[in-house]
Amino acid sequence: MGSNPTPRTKEAAYPQLSRYLNYLLTKKSLKHATIKRKVKTIKSLLKHGVDLNDADSVVRFLNECRWESGTKDIANDSYGDYLDMLGLTEIKLPHIRIEEKEIFILLETELDAIVSNARSKMNAFCRVLKETACRPIEAWRIKWLDVDSVNRTVTITPAKYSKPRKPKISEQTLNMLLSLPRNTEYIFSVSGNKDRFSDELEHFARNFCKLKVRVAKN
Repeated sequence: MGSNPTPRTKEAAYPQLSRYLNYLLTKKSLKHATIKRKVKTIKSLLKHGVDLNDADSVVRFLNECRWESGTKDIANDSYGDYLDMLGLTEIKLPHIRIEEKEIFILLETELDAIVSNARSKMNAFCRVLKETACRPIEAWRIKWLDVDSVNRTVTITPAKYSKPRKPKISEQTLNMLLSLPRNTEYIFSVSGNKDRFSDELEHFARNFCKLKVRVAKN
């Protein structure tokens, strides 16, 4: 049996989710990861007992809850699509100002400590990120055909508003990539299914966070 690429909405307690998912799939041109995030956000509102048929109730909840401003903005956007689904396009939701925070950046020695303790696949993945400065999803899209072992370059397929590029990588990183098993046309993806990239990367990120905590404790 093949895997279902759409977000799961089997919770009988929230029948609105199935309708909302179908609306996003048929009426909106969105990526799988975006649809999944929107459905998850609407489900979270429902779990908190918010009445989605009452826009004032949703706005009140977002004003009072302790969610980060970025999370509130995602909820606001997701609920806007929910209102569109109901045909309530005349309702205007308030703008949520996202609070900027200083980005925490690891020291290079700390990053190297994490990478050196990672297993071969994660080690190679982290090295590609470090040496090419590409986004995680861009690294996840790298195919074996994108690796030029002669010139030691990797072709990066852009995500969002980036541009295609072909940065160089070290010989050590190249050798690590070439030593990985070739199960699909993609280097890092387990399934080779583009619809599963976001789920696979999310799982990969959780393992990286566990590794980071373990290395920090040591």
